[in-house]
Amino acid sequence: MNHQKALDKRLLDHQRELQLLELHQFKEKADLEEKTFEEIQSLKITQSCRILETQSQHVDEMHIEKDRLYEVGQKFKLSKLEIKHIKELKQMTETHRSQTRQMRIQFQQMMKQRKLKHNQPDTTSFKNETTSREGKQIKRNFISQSSSEDSLNQDHDDCRITNLDTLQEYDKEVASVIPEDSTPPPEIVALHESIRKLASRQCDDIETLQRSQKSEYDSVVLFWEDKARELEISQTIEMESMKQSHTRECAEIKVNHDREIKMAAAVHDTEMKMLLERRLLSSVLNTVVDAIITIDPI
Repeated sequence: MNHQKALDKRLLDHQRELQLLELHQFKEKADLEEKTFEEIQSLKITQSCRILETQSQHVDEMHIEKDRLYEVGQKFKLSKLEIKHIKELKQMTETHRSQTRQMRIQFQQMMKQRKLKHNQPDTTSFKNETTSREGKQIKRNFISQSSSEDSLNQDHDDCRITNLDTLQEYDKEVASVIPEDSTPPPEIVALHESIRKLASRQCDDIETLQRSQKSEYDSVVLFWEDKARELEISQTIEMESMKQSHTRECAEIKVNHDREIKMAAAVHDTEMKMLLERRLLSSVLNTVVDAIITIDPI
């Protein structure tokens, strides 16, 4: 009974040691998982910041190229509008000159008709006086109209010459930039191609960075998985070693208990045999004594 109590006590000690070891191993696993989580999350944050910085740099580069394209496009539109304006002004000047020329011819014809009527004799002095006043007024109007017309013609001629000179100079200036068929100039085409190449290069840079980050992430995850696997193996070995030690210790305790039980049984058997021998000897002695007393009574 005492042996069983001692064995049970030792088994409880073993169970307590196993629980303490399990608790220690669980703490080690938790610490490793925490370190793994912190390392992976820190790597993710670093990679995300790197991607955001790269994308921000790409956006700035793209904005610069688009601003250049917008500026060149606005210059191109302005140049087209200026050419259109000069052409319209030239056409309007020609139309105005033609209209003025026709008005002059009509006025001259009207004046000739009035002169013919003025040279014919009239019957009344009132008509002569009226005709004379009208002739003088028409003459003054004609002179004023002629001077105004000459001034207007001179102004239009000067404007036409100036506009033609400006158009010729502008044609020479933009002939190398703006084609006659209004297609985009080479600079805009080059900028469009540059933006496409920049976008393609930026996509390639992002893909390259993502592949590099994925490789780095996989290597870090693999490293911590290896450490977790190594820890699990070491803990398993430690646990198995402790269990085997406990098993051997329990076996040794049982063997010792069995030996002690056998020794106690052997001692008990020896004592019983000695007690039996003593009783037998005592009985023999008592019988001998009784026989002696019976033979020789005193």
